[in-house]
Amino acid sequence: MKKNFFKLILPAIAAALLSSCIGLKIDRPKDNTNYHVLPPAQTSEKAEGLKEVCVNVFEVRIPSYMARSQIVHAGKNSSVIFMADSDLWAEPVQNAATRSVVCFLSEMTNSNNIHSSLVSSSGKNSVALKINILECIGELNGKLNFKAQYSISNSEKNVSEFFAFSTDAGAAYSEYVCAISKALESLSLDICKKMSDFNK
Repeated sequence: MKKNFFKLILPAIAAALLSSCIGLKIDRPKDNTNYHVLPPAQTSEKAEGLKEVCVNVFEVRIPSYMARSQIVHAGKNSSVIFMADSDLWAEPVQNAATRSVVCFLSEMTNSNNIHSSLVSSSGKNSVALKINILECIGELNGKLNFKAQYSISNSEKNVSEFFAFSTDAGAAYSEYVCAISKALESLSLDICKKMSDFNK
């Protein structure tokens, strides 16, 4: 009985050991995924008279086609949107765009009073900023088109503005991501200029 048991079990153990050894030697496919983040906000642009202003930046709203892990771009002379196969965002685009705007505004105003917020705080020098990105799409080796609407408000007044910007999209996804960052920088500068007028 024991001999029959070992005759049956030993080949199974040998096969398991052999397959595990073979599995170790087989090269696993290389992961070619590239993860992209919006580059750190660095700008030479400066805005005057905003150092004392407390800005509450609400979460930036984005088009639904951007709310995915893949980087999306348009086809040449086409309304079709393509998604990158192995070029992904390292974080949700909405979070990245909000963080980027906060950083750009902080750099431009030289202020520590720019915050990402869900609830606006009140006060004489406190303003709420809401941004809605309407379009952010372009062709590789073509142009990136960026459109947004934003509003600045406090307890006394509210202004709403439309913003449009176009720049070279670049040939690679890393350049495409930098083009999006450039658009957010230009938007932030426009917001600063409007905020300066708003606080007069």
